Amino acid sequence: MTGAYLRLFVSTLSAFAFACVTNSSLALDSSDNEAIQAKLSTLNSKILHKELELEKSNIRFLLKSHPEGRFKAWRYLLFQETDAALLEAGLLVGIADRHHQLVHGGKIKSVLLEDSLVPQMIGQFTGPIGDLLELGLNARQALKAHKMGIDAGQSKRLALQLHRELLDMLQERESLIEKSPVLATPLAAAETRVMRDEEHLVWLQYSRSLLESKKLMATENTFYALDIFKNLTGALGNLVGLVATQDSEPRLNIGANTLTTVSGAFIMTNPVTSRLCGRLMAKLNSRGLDTNYRKDMHGAMASLTIDASTMQNVYQSNGATASAQDRVLLTRVELYSKHLERASRYVQSQNAEDRKANTAALGRVAVGLLAGSTKVASGTCGIIAADRLGDHAAAALLLGGTTAYASGTDLTLADTLVINVKRERRYQNQQKNGTTVKDVLSSELSDLDKLDEHLTKVESER
Repeated sequence: MTGAYLRLFVSTLSAFAFACVTNSSLALDSSDNEAIQAKLSTLNSKILHKELELEKSNIRFLLKSHPEGRFKAWRYLLFQETDAALLEAGLLVGIADRHHQLVHGGKIKSVLLEDSLVPQMIGQFTGPIGDLLELGLNARQALKAHKMGIDAGQSKRLALQLHRELLDMLQERESLIEKSPVLATPLAAAETRVMRDEEHLVWLQYSRSLLESKKLMATENTFYALDIFKNLTGALGNLVGLVATQDSEPRLNIGANTLTTVSGAFIMTNPVTSRLCGRLMAKLNSRGLDTNYRKDMHGAMASLTIDASTMQNVYQSNGATASAQDRVLLTRVELYSKHLERASRYVQSQNAEDRKANTAALGRVAVGLLAGSTKVASGTCGIIAADRLGDHAAAALLLGGTTAYASGTDLTLADTLVINVKRERRYQNQQKNGTTVKDVLSSELSDLDKLDEHLTKVESER
């Protein structure tokens, strides 16, 4: 009997010990699950903060790196229109004199030739002043941005660092879910896809900002530099023409008109060359950035729309439990929805901007080709006349070339004025409606700050 009681006591003690161990294990598992869930929630919030930080950095760069300035266009217009107007005045004098020579015969007086060449020369020496001024202001702005730490180079380094940190966080989150089966829920999977979409879209936006900034600066500065060469070669052609007239050396007009022809070639090629230089500079600075932003923006937006909708559907199916247990999750869903709206507006605005820029670029290229070709025609006629023809035989050829050149100059005068008037009207409408670039970007930055603060507040109240 004693042995039987002993065996009963031992078996009872063993059962009690097993129950204690089992309960302890279950409690430990429950505690571990809660810790893993808390870690995932914290990591989710960190990822959202990092995405918001990346977006805000992009907007600050857009706001301060390369402001156009209220009167930049009108300032440049003043010099360009002065240049073209003096050119046109001199050409009209030349047309009148050549027509008189053609009708009445004889030789043009040298003083009349000087009256035609001097205004052209003064105008073409005036144009480069505007170009040099804009180059100087661009250089000053670049130096200022560098000192503030918001130039393209420093902003790119910051962007790459933030993006790398964001990718590391996303990878850590996905590894955590993969190693913890309890986290592998449909909602977590849906949120993973949305987070990846967010990262892709934000990075496309930042890449676009950095590359377009480089492209814009290189295009502008190249255009100004080539415009200086265009004006100086034209002015030197006028100067050589004056020397030929005063010294009675007609053969010098071959050199004078050759310079005029070269000047016309600069007008024809400048719009295309400057844009090619801009693209080349962007390509040289594209390492680490996503260069397919134009092609991929629509796809990224569509993917975010679909995945955000899927996540909301999954969330709503568990909404009563999830929202009661974790307000941060609800905040994240709201944040994704709001970002979707902002992203949609951004893509639409960029599409409109691209269409406007492409239209303007085509117009400027066409105007450059037409205006430049008329100056090339004038210079070519002058070379032929100076090399092979006598005074009376050359009159008709020179009249035709000068008339073509005057028509091209008229086109430049009108086109520059129309572009600036349209730009001013657009600016006035935007200012009235609060939709200037500065207004929109400032509003976006304020919205992002509020979202970031809201997320922080919810986390602290949890």
